[in-house]
Amino acid sequence: MVFSIDEIVEKSRRETSGADGVSFEEALNESRFGKFHYCLIFVSGIFMACVFYEIMGISYVLPVAECDLYITSKQQYGIVSGVWFAGYILASNLWGFVSDTYGRRNVLIIATLTAALGSALSSLAVNLWQLALFRFINGFCLSGTSTIFAYLGEFLDAKTRSRSTMISSVIFGGLSLFLPIMAMLVINQKWSFVIPMIQVTYKPWRLFIFVCGFPSLISGLSLLLFPESPKFTFSQGDETKTIDIFRRVYYVNTGNRDFKIKKIQPNDEFGQNRERKHALKMMLNQSVTLFRVYPWSIFLVSTIQFGMYFVCNGMLLFFPDIVNQAALYMQTSSSDQALCKIIEHAIDAKNNNSAVSADNVRECVQELDVTAYYYALILEGCYTGGFFLLSLLVNYVGRLSIFTFVSFSTGICGFLIVWVSNTTIAIYLYVWLLACGVTIVLLNTVTYDLFPTNLRALALSVSVMFGRLGALMGGNVAGLLLEKHCSALYMFSGGILIFTGVLIFLIPNIRQKK
Repeated sequence: MVFSIDEIVEKSRRETSGADGVSFEEALNESRFGKFHYCLIFVSGIFMACVFYEIMGISYVLPVAECDLYITSKQQYGIVSGVWFAGYILASNLWGFVSDTYGRRNVLIIATLTAALGSALSSLAVNLWQLALFRFINGFCLSGTSTIFAYLGEFLDAKTRSRSTMISSVIFGGLSLFLPIMAMLVINQKWSFVIPMIQVTYKPWRLFIFVCGFPSLISGLSLLLFPESPKFTFSQGDETKTIDIFRRVYYVNTGNRDFKIKKIQPNDEFGQNRERKHALKMMLNQSVTLFRVYPWSIFLVSTIQFGMYFVCNGMLLFFPDIVNQAALYMQTSSSDQALCKIIEHAIDAKNNNSAVSADNVRECVQELDVTAYYYALILEGCYTGGFFLLSLLVNYVGRLSIFTFVSFSTGICGFLIVWVSNTTIAIYLYVWLLACGVTIVLLNTVTYDLFPTNLRALALSVSVMFGRLGALMGGNVAGLLLEKHCSALYMFSGGILIFTGVLIFLIPNIRQKK
């Protein structure tokens, strides 16, 4: 058998690695890329779907649950959405610290399983404030899922990280396609029954809330089959456990047990997180370090997250209801109308008691028009297709080009919606406006590269926290402006997206191609 010089050198390096040790990145590469990573990427896609199902799911529920929950205005939509984001925001720093201190895997499992419980409780709420309380619990728990970006990234090298994250986003996008279909199949049913013990009339919309918690349950249970992040155990100073994790990954990927690495050379991150005492003091010190050493980086990514979530999630809350109103208008009128005119007319009609019958009994919306689900499916298709294209293009055109195109094109749509009088075109522009969120996952990969291991999960949690703060404010601002200043709301949203497109150019590593 004849070996090439490269093969001889590689064989010699492997044989001597047991004695001299290799760098962490070399050990990571030695574990190979294969079946283990494919499974982890798929599970990561389910984790991403957890948050989306909870955020988008409630937007289908509120229009058909108004009577059951005693909701009387669109501003109360913002309350239900806002408390979820409030819980998410309050827990972000805590989950980030716990993840950096006690492990990514433990946080992800606990967060998702408790979030699934929060969904089950939400389905039993009998009024607006009970629902708000259970949504707060759900948001508080799901805040921990932002750690999935750090967990996935720490099993990957720099060459595969961005693309793998985008592939997991494609999986998330595919899963999101099921949501409007599932909503139509469940919510538009006509059945109900009473649960005697708690005196709750169980209706299809309650079942739908419960089902929206399934991704949290599935992802949490799935992660029981995976090990802790090797980069985390290495930062804990546990070289033996780190090698064991690599050996396990190598075995799953290759089917062989002859993992050659016996020693990993310490680096600057080795043993950084070994101390776990004085948790509150450590959390404070870690936060101070993040903002003192990387103030510009954390400011930029947090501001961009804020703007994207303000538009994407804030405006998304009203999407099914607005499209439903537009669909009902097009069924009863032969002439086209600007989208804001339709919205304002529908709100005025409700405020003028046109939704109250002669017996002074409020007429309740029991189901959404099929058209609302159709356009929601198109929106999810934009996300799925967008994630797929990004996974193919990110290594070739670079992250800056992608961010620039998406931010400016979606921002322009915010202005066009106001001036377009064709209802159908306006709805499609609305869909593309909401598609701005397709780059949020890509922004998380940028954030990952900006910070070291011991601050990475905290940085991701803080930036996503500001994103959720944007969503909280976006939902409430949209609920407030939608009734009286619809045109201003859409133009304001478009302006925010264009502003984030400008800020993208200032991120230090944004021009790097992976």
